[in-house]
Amino acid sequence: MYTGWPTYETWLVALWLGNDPTSDADCHHLLGAARTTEDGADALQAYVEERSPLSEQASLYSDLLGAALRMVDWRRIAEHYRDDLR
Repeated sequence: MYTGWPTYETWLVALWLGNDPTSDADCHHLLGAARTTEDGADALQAYVEERSPLSEQASLYSDLLGAALRMVDWRRIAEHYRDDLR
């Protein structure tokens, strides 16, 4: 656990998404349109991964970023946004 989140990586992604007004609004929209929390989690993961500046590169840094993103509990972030919509 890290400050109430399952992992440091989950907390960090949630922090960055929530602190940027555009991404926060985008995430609320994604979860509002999702049929299930799992669908919302998948949408959040795709949203973040599609915006990676390293996604098309093969390097130490892209591998480390990929490893960190695999540690994110996307479902927990989706639940957080779903709770905001209620």
